[in-house]
Amino acid sequence: MDFIGYKHVFEDEVVLCCVERQTLGYCGLTSKLTKTTCNYLQCQEIYRNFLVNIVKMSNSKAIVNVLNLGRMGFMSAYSIQTRFARQLLDELAGKPGVKGKNVLLLVEHNPVYTTGIRTANYDTKEEERLKSYGAKFIRTNRGGLITFHGHGQLVAYPILNLKEFEPSMKWYVKTLEKTMIRVCHHFGLKATTTENTGVWVNDKKIGAIGIHGSRFVTTHGVSLNCNTDLSWFKHIIPCGVEGKEVTSLSKELNHSVDISQAIAPFLEAFEKEFDCDIDCTLLEKHDHAIFSGKNGNGFEPLMKASNQKPVW
Repeated sequence: MDFIGYKHVFEDEVVLCCVERQTLGYCGLTSKLTKTTCNYLQCQEIYRNFLVNIVKMSNSKAIVNVLNLGRMGFMSAYSIQTRFARQLLDELAGKPGVKGKNVLLLVEHNPVYTTGIRTANYDTKEEERLKSYGAKFIRTNRGGLITFHGHGQLVAYPILNLKEFEPSMKWYVKTLEKTMIRVCHHFGLKATTTENTGVWVNDKKIGAIGIHGSRFVTTHGVSLNCNTDLSWFKHIIPCGVEGKEVTSLSKELNHSVDISQAIAPFLEAFEKEFDCDIDCTLLEKHDHAIFSGKNGNGFEPLMKASNQKPVW
């Protein structure tokens, strides 16, 4: 394609508005260089497609840095999410000296019920009822309805600039689903998607998705039940889907599968489905044996020696 570039303000950032010279003419935004306005309303879609083409034309894959937070409260982990997301957003906005990273945060939460942006069914009385079981209750800005996070559940928060992958939230959700399906297949389980969100095994939900996106920078993510105490889910209608059970890897396999056994398969699946390179240089040394897949799955992430520490 024969592209020409004009600098424009696009989603609160200065970018090159790239247009195919011969067939599309100019885009629909006002040029800061020429002070003219283009006449194509589909500029945003043109620009997104151009970004995808640029990524595809380059041989290098996006790098995703993995960071294991261990067991941590929900709000502490959310604070780390927002700081990494802020770095990506600031870089997109052209803030001087800021360089963001695509990051995959792995965490095991203390017991907590979280809701998404639709909170009409969760008044103060319902909040107090759920807290009486010993879990915290937190309202969030993710999509989806109520769910539970707790011990024995692998939670993954990809903080990504989707413009380096595919600038589509629909694609992002589907790729997260494929990632969890691949993990289940690793353990010999046939997992699928249905008309309801998430990942299912034998019509029982094993993996949940709840995400948020701002200018194609993602927060929140997915949870996969490994050896979770499933009784916590009996106090709610998980993700608002009535009449459905929740399951775990351990329950379906009839033997215990803990988070440490699921991490390497998850990273391998993520790397393949997102067509990226997983970089483990931000890991602590004691995590390397788990993340390098020494249990025979052959996963070899980037694990260069480094004393680099994440900024949060």
